[in-house]
Amino acid sequence: MRRELDALSKRYDRLRAEKKRTSAALSRSRTDRERMARFLETVPGGQNRMLLRLRYLEGLTVPQVQQALEAQGLFYGQRHVERLLSAAEQAAGAAWTSWMEQEVRDERNQH
Repeated sequence: MRRELDALSKRYDRLRAEKKRTSAALSRSRTDRERMARFLETVPGGQNRMLLRLRYLEGLTVPQVQQALEAQGLFYGQRHVERLLSAAEQAAGAAWTSWMEQEVRDERNQH
């Protein structure tokens, strides 16, 4: 009986430690998602922002992005959606450096 209690106690301790690690990872994930959403707002072009949000924040595949666009009345072929996403990614790349510089400045000002 004592061995069983010790085993359960150890298992409980491992589960508590795992819960703590999982909670920390979830918190980081939420923070990263919020940061990504703030960044996407700086990307020029409403369509670019929408496409990037669907693809990277919502995690949709290209065919799913195509379906989401169709649901909004935008009927593009998959290849065209891929080209639109590529253009949106290029716009995001151009905005990334200035956004990161601003983030660094903001963090420095907070400390």
